[in-house]
Parts: sequence; structure tokens; C-alpha cells
Amino acid sequence: MAWIALLALVGSSANISARALASSSVPAIGPAPGIMGRHSVTLWRLTGAHSGLCAKPLRKATRDPTLDGERTCSVPSLKKLLSKQYHGKTCGTAKPGPGGRCPNEECAMSKPPEERTEGPSKSAVKTENRWRPICRRAKEGHSQSARCHKRGTMPPLRAWAFVGSCLRGTGVAMFDYADYGETLLKLPAPHFFCISGPGGGDEDKFRERFGKHKVTMLPGWPSTQRLDELLRPHNVSHVYLHKAGGNDGIVARTAVNLVHAVFTGKHPHGDRYARISSFVSNGGHVPVVPYLVRPLPSGKTHRRKALRIAPTTTVLCRYGGYETFDIKFAQLAVVEAVKRRADLEFLFVNTAPFAQHERIRFLPKTSTDAAKADFIRTCDAMLHARSGGETFGLAIAEFAMLGKRVITARVAPSAVHIQELGERAMLFHSYDSLLELLLAFDRNAHLDPEWNGYAKYRPAHVMRIFYDVFLS
Repeated sequence: MAWIALLALVGSSANISARALASSSVPAIGPAPGIMGRHSVTLWRLTGAHSGLCAKPLRKATRDPTLDGERTCSVPSLKKLLSKQYHGKTCGTAKPGPGGRCPNEECAMSKPPEERTEGPSKSAVKTENRWRPICRRAKEGHSQSARCHKRGTMPPLRAWAFVGSCLRGTGVAMFDYADYGETLLKLPAPHFFCISGPGGGDEDKFRERFGKHKVTMLPGWPSTQRLDELLRPHNVSHVYLHKAGGNDGIVARTAVNLVHAVFTGKHPHGDRYARISSFVSNGGHVPVVPYLVRPLPSGKTHRRKALRIAPTTTVLCRYGGYETFDIKFAQLAVVEAVKRRADLEFLFVNTAPFAQHERIRFLPKTSTDAAKADFIRTCDAMLHARSGGETFGLAIAEFAMLGKRVITARVAPSAVHIQELGERAMLFHSYDSLLELLLAFDRNAHLDPEWNGYAKYRPAHVMRIFYDVFLS
């Protein structure tokens, strides 16, 4: 109560409405109480991340979303109010003016009286940079996307784009969201900005499904300015950013930013922010939008005959990131196992070679669902040895859903796959424990056919969550 009284006293001297002070405790970055749907998600929004919301926050500023949709300029910190001659100005209803621009008279920070000047003096320039208006003018060419919206609402989606690596799990996830977004949610096909990685990506699959004109290759993550330049010709209103999760400062100023965090959820930024699983570290009530597991084609086809593998041979396989089969003692155990067991063979797809042996084969990557399903049916189990574990583990899910066991490390810090696998998981924690599993593995051991793991990652269920969190 003392804080409210003190703020009210300062507010009256600065000509700030009591109404603004009563609601100015919302932090510059935080959960926006917009939509609390069936999944009880908290929507994260960065105030003024782009001109689509007609806002640009001041450092340590607070915001005032009033109950009837009017907006008030952010009030600076209490320390600034007490130490500086600062005058707040209440905004009117934040509707865009002619051409979609935000009128300064509706939303602007007034300068201290003694610093007002008529000409472009150094003092005036310094003041303008210091006390920038929170509702800035839209840049030329951005007028269509520079609209003010009430807090908790989402501008209509006209066209959207995906930015991220088109390789491995991230590429599969982006492809699936876009594919099912079009078929299940009836959204327009997005434009893809594929970031190149070692060994190339699966951009050909994107071109085949969505068209060559829908894919643009990038050598790395673009700057904010470059991102705006890339999005503008496509009239993009929403951009999906598949990131590690840290706030790298890369957000579009001309579109709604939908940030999907893979490794950490402690740095909310953009307009909507979510993590890919509950095992991703969480800095607050950040919602989860999981990857979906696409049903692979059913059938009995496999590659044993093409690879000249005997029907009785035990085949253990792996595919995933090129450099993520990186537990060194697991590599040594593989080499030792083929020396001791003559009926054992290993197939590694898209994996950095670590040994030379006729029964340890390294195969080129495959990306089509049919080829992937044929490869999995060739195998008796998956061998997974990633030192960092998995925050989701899409390849693991695909093996398990086609009835395969997964040999994986108990030592991994991110273990969402162990939780989901249940009886299909065979765990090791050392060289000796893995070697024992490899030598004793029985390809004919019973496996419950009624296993229902990963059921909650079916496309229809995940796409409902995707829409609720990112687009509703």
C-alpha cells in the first residue's frame, strides 16, 4: 500500500492518471493474461517487440493496459520519477492514424519543459534519444503491419514464415507444423527461411511439398534488420522462430514473433514464447508446444536384402544429428561388441564415422517418410548415445512407434524420452553396462503390442496446442 501511495503522489505531480498508476505494475516482459484455454497456457508477450503492436518499451518501464482497451504511456521507474523532471502523458485510445501510423499525440513521452527546444540542438537530439515515445511512428512501407492491438489479442494472420534449421529434428518439426497447419488448421502455406548446417539440410523435401518459391536458404541467423528485409516482400504478418531459447535479440519488427525454445525456456522474448517439452528449463510459466510425431507409413518393406544382411542377423541402428552420437564409451562398446558377437551389425545413418569395420556401416541420410520407415523396419532396436540427452527425441519416438526398443543412456540430463518409452527403454550408464546389453540383446524377446507411448504427440492433438499458444 505504501508503494501505491508513493506512486500516486509522484503521479499527481507528473500529471499521470491514477488509473494508469493502478495498473502499472505489469513488468515489461511477462505473462500476458490473454487466453487461458483448455490447456491453461500462459501467453508470453514482449511489449513493443515490433511495430505490429505499435510499441517500443523504455528500459525499466512499466505498462498500463487499461480495462477498456485504452493505453497509457509507460511510466519510468520510481527512481527516475524521483530524480528527473519527467512528465508522463496519458494516451488516448491507441488506434492507428492515417496510413496505419501511430499518432504521436496519442501516445508519446513528453520532454521535461526546460529541455524543449525549437531547433535540432544537441540537447534536443539527446533528449529525443533518451525519452523515445512508446508508440512510435511506423516506418515507411510498414504501415499495413503497424497496427495497435489490445493486450492479449492477436492480429489476423495474413501470411507467415518459418525461420530455423531445416536439418534433423528442427527441420522435421517445422515441416510438420507447416504441413498440418495447412491440412488441419487451414492456414496458408508459410515461406521457409532455412538456415544451412553441416552436411546440408532437408530443404528439398520442403521444396517438393510447398514449392521452390517457398524456400530461401540462409548462411546463418539474420540480424533483426535483415529479417525485416526478408519478410517484407512476402507481406508476412507472423514469423515462427525455431531457436535454442536464449534472447539473442533477433526478432522481427514488422511481424508477430512466435518463438519456440528447444534448450532453455528461461529467456522469454518475442510476442508468443513456448518450449518444446516440460524437460526444457523453465524460467516461469512458459507453455509447452511439443513436437508432433507423424505416423510413418505402415507395411513390411525393409532394406535387409538391399544391404545384404541375413534374416537372422541382429541389427542395431541409429539416425539423428550428424555429431550427436557423442558418448565416447558408447562408440568403444560398439567396436568391442562386433568383435565378440558375430551375428551383430550396426547401421548408422547421418552419423559422423568413428570406426572402420565391415559390420559397422555409416549410411547417407534419408528424409522421406517411406525411406525412414523402411530403414527402421530393417532394425531390431535403436542405439541412442547423445551426451546431452533429448529435450524431445523425435527419432526415438519414430523407432518406438514402429515397435522397436531403444537402448539409451541413463546418464543423460534431459530424459523426456526415457519417461515416454517405458518398457521400450533399455538403459545403460557405463561402458560395461552398455557392452552387456549389446552382447545379450535378444531380437525375438516379447514386446507388448498394445504399448501406447507418445499417443499425446499425435498431429491433431499437438496442432490444437500449437494454435492455442501461438495463434489464438
